[in-house]
Amino acid sequence: MSNIKKVIKQALKQKSNFAVGELYVNVSAFMGEKIDMKEFVKAYNEVKNGQQ
Repeated sequence: MSNIKKVIKQALKQKSNFAVGELYVNVSAFMGEKIDMKEFVKAYNEVKNGQQ
């Protein structure tokens, strides 16, 4: 889970206006595996809430 958050943070540093679906595809591709969507959404929300 923490790996997903790290990759999401890195991706958002590169491009802050990712669409969630686009970000999911990119994070999955970067990690080389299909990520469970529920896990991804949870990690994404934690990252977004932490940034505000």
